[in-house]
Amino acid sequence: MGDRITEVAALKMRDGEPSGTFQSLINPLKPIPSKITDITGIDNSMVASAPEFYEIAEELLDFIRGTVLVFHNAPFDLRFLAPGLKAVSPGVDFPVVDTLKLARRNFSFTGNSLGSIARQLGIRIENAHRAMDDVRATAEILNHFIRILSRDKNTETLEELLELQGGTVLLPECELSRVPLPVKEALRLGGILRFRYVTGEGLEAVMEAAPREIVSYSNYTYLVAYCRRVSGIRVFRLDRILGFLF
Repeated sequence: MGDRITEVAALKMRDGEPSGTFQSLINPLKPIPSKITDITGIDNSMVASAPEFYEIAEELLDFIRGTVLVFHNAPFDLRFLAPGLKAVSPGVDFPVVDTLKLARRNFSFTGNSLGSIARQLGIRIENAHRAMDDVRATAEILNHFIRILSRDKNTETLEELLELQGGTVLLPECELSRVPLPVKEALRLGGILRFRYVTGEGLEAVMEAAPREIVSYSNYTYLVAYCRRVSGIRVFRLDRILGFLF
């Protein structure tokens, strides 16, 4: 609800070995808080000329198509990734392995954060909280888990691995059925929408915005868009849009 992606990375693995990478900084179209820069090392100058997520979404989707997605704390990452990917391909779905869920249900680490598990397994993370470094650590952790679970629990298939974590992690649903046709078209083709909108203060205003994605949260569906009025990302509740101006 306002927080944005600043970097995305994916590492494709086959038989436990790397077979391809995808990586890009992302322009969040809003200032990066200093506390986030302190954690990730990513500052505003680094993303100023980077693409927006919707500009790389189709390339990312092509890269990961036909794979099993692996995350450490999958629900957190999928809240950010799923809306952008579903804007490109509404029916997209993947099996999802979560090393955090596997760790909690099958191991007894003293801490289950990515960094803590990596340290306990002797895995070094060069630049913690940078996307590709965290991805590589997650891949190594998964390889460790598969070897141990195969030995101790005779785990041989994806289905058995998913069962050990409590089932796949579902991609968050986006209520596209509630999205007006002009918004769907603008998401698909790009462009600016002009619409009448009731603000949180109950005032009516005319907005000009470039749609980026649709998200659903707490029984409401929202349009995330670059708003010309504030020169940045803004979130609009769809039920507060009164009509479109053409």
